[in-house]
Amino acid sequence: MLYLAVPRSIAAILVFEDEPALSALRRGKRVPNTALQHLENSLKSALRWSNSGRPAFDLAFVQIARASGANPQSKTSASALAKAEQSLVLGLSRSPINGDGWRWLAVVRTAHGNRRQKAVLALRQSFYTAPYVVYLATPRIRLSISLWDQLKKDDQEIVYRQIRFAWRVAEYQLLLTAKDSPSIIPFLVALSSQPKKLIRFQRQLSKMRARKP
Repeated sequence: MLYLAVPRSIAAILVFEDEPALSALRRGKRVPNTALQHLENSLKSALRWSNSGRPAFDLAFVQIARASGANPQSKTSASALAKAEQSLVLGLSRSPINGDGWRWLAVVRTAHGNRRQKAVLALRQSFYTAPYVVYLATPRIRLSISLWDQLKKDDQEIVYRQIRFAWRVAEYQLLLTAKDSPSIIPFLVALSSQPKKLIRFQRQLSKMRARKP
């Protein structure tokens, strides 16, 4: 037990100083590029002492943030996304039952080189490993609709189930997702088997669209 605990303790110590920056990043706060660089270096060191997927996922998150802060067409952005994909693949090799990790891999593959078919494979794994996680529901629906033309019929059925799940547990977030979606057809099809819910969805969506920004 001590043999297993020591490496984890060293990994935690290596990122301790950067924990405030990492916490801020997780909350969606903007973190200066110098702090991101320091955090990235710390997480790379921690990876050498840990067999967990967590440091790799955190590292990918930092690399995605660095890509987001750069010009989308720049070499910096492309390089950061490529590194993020590598980190996510490493994290998933260590912790394969991680729906959020698979979802982020799909996001990165969509953004990096428009690799939509490989993005679908990652998205599918996200649904399989964590089908009913509330905070993943609407982000995955949004991503699914952006990849809709690449989804097989079975994949689309999974999305329909996710929409019905989201309508039960995250109604407002689903309405926001539908409001900003290029197509509401998947939402209508998903709820068509439940007429009362479909009518409520349409009414609530109409009200939301009618509100002033």
